[in-house]
Amino acid sequence: MTKKEATINRLIEGTGLSRKEIEVLMDEKVNELKGLISEEGALFIISKEMGVDVPQEKKFDDFGEFKTMTISQIERNMKNITLNGK
Repeated sequence: MTKKEATINRLIEGTGLSRKEIEVLMDEKVNELKGLISEEGALFIISKEMGVDVPQEKKFDDFGEFKTMTISQIERNMKNITLNGK
């Protein structure tokens, strides 16, 4: 399940709105901000406006250290990634 789908499902649970209604709100928010945000960003803003808690990706592991991953684990729309290579 993608992050977008997980957020939509959480909004459905938290608001009682239908998937179609949430997608319309998402499209309106993207258009309102003239495409400067992604659909995921629009869903995050909508969730905050509606008071629905959407868990965010952890940036640190359980020991307070930055997570490390392989290049193949990097996904589209990930932010704040530092790439170290040899």
